[in-house]
Amino acid sequence: MGIGVVAFWPGEREPEYNGKKLSEWIERCWEFGLDDSQNTEAQNIVQTIGTNGLPSLLKWARQGVPVWQIRAAEWCQKFHVYWLGHPVWARARRNYHAWAALRLLGPKATSAVPEVSRIAMDSGSYEVMGHAVIFLSESGPDGVPPLLQIIAQGTGERRIKAIVHIADMPDLGTNASVVVAVLMKCLDENDESVAACAANSLGRLGRETKKVVPALIGLLHDQRPAVSTSAWEALGMLADNRAAVPDLQRAVPELATAKEDPIPKVRECATNALVKIAPEVLTNGVKGF
Repeated sequence: MGIGVVAFWPGEREPEYNGKKLSEWIERCWEFGLDDSQNTEAQNIVQTIGTNGLPSLLKWARQGVPVWQIRAAEWCQKFHVYWLGHPVWARARRNYHAWAALRLLGPKATSAVPEVSRIAMDSGSYEVMGHAVIFLSESGPDGVPPLLQIIAQGTGERRIKAIVHIADMPDLGTNASVVVAVLMKCLDENDESVAACAANSLGRLGRETKKVVPALIGLLHDQRPAVSTSAWEALGMLADNRAAVPDLQRAVPELATAKEDPIPKVRECATNALVKIAPEVLTNGVKGF
């Protein structure tokens, strides 16, 4: 896969190490056919190049391949016309490797957050936008404000992606309360996908349960199936958080009723939550709650 890489991008000024360009090293990082030590060596070299490689990586990361070109390359491949698809696959591979390299740099790539934020908000490519959102979610507290901006100002799948991945962040810094507030506001939106994803993310975050639990209870009988099911799932996820159990007690009557619900997923979520919150209800009923 690494043969001829330089030929695909002639004339670009990019960092070199031991006579090889950055584009060659990132190709070798994940090249099939190399043993683990060779892949690891290439990854170490990319980390050594570090921030010197950011301008090139960000340029390649922004340059996604249009879906129609991918489809055309696949069509050509079916008819064994491989040479027409080679430049397309090369660009797609370079884009993927650029994002992988940015994530590989970890904290060294913090200075790339502003540009990645613009890519996440502006890119017309679903793949590029998705990579950008994931990068921001792995950037620690610096990635929180741009994700909140996408949730507040973005549209469609862009918002959904940000809502989903902001809940995966282990360190929200001083923005934890803001994140919870923004997600709770999303619960009131008419867009079923946005409200459902926000409920799920609140369950995964497991924060500020005194506010979150009543809001989720209010959605348990929402007429939109995705929203109500996500609310049940979120309560089940919160039950894994021992600190949240006291706040979940108020949901016990609803959970006790739901364990007989005709929808299997609702029954499963309710029963699993009761096992953790109030197991006695499963055998003695809801009396006393």
